[in-house]
Amino acid sequence: MTDRFPLILNTGHDQIQELPSGDNLNLLNNSIVGATTVTATTFVGDGSNLTGISGFATALSSSAGFLNQIFKTPEIASVGSATSVSVESDATSGNVAFTQCRIIHVNTGSTLHIGSATTFVTNVLNVF
Repeated sequence: MTDRFPLILNTGHDQIQELPSGDNLNLLNNSIVGATTVTATTFVGDGSNLTGISGFATALSSSAGFLNQIFKTPEIASVGSATSVSVESDATSGNVAFTQCRIIHVNTGSTLHIGSATTFVTNVLNVF
């Protein structure tokens, strides 16, 4: 399959043309909608608005430097009120699930179920 380039309006020639290879498409104040996969050689920014991923800890600074290499993480995780959570791992993961938190607080009216074949490890980083 050949590369496809976005169509642009060339007002100087009253033509619709492909964006020339190597040119940039400015999407400032616009969005990419309906894309199932977006790939790039690099992604730039702090990633604070990304969804569908989880981090293991938060850097003390998003700027390059020493504090960008120092991290913090909560000691306590809570299962919300009137919530039921089931933690199940599988053989691919050695039937192990883990968290960096030391304490799991299960609120009143909530349940936390650990699968019968699952080993659940807390404080996996051993920082607390």
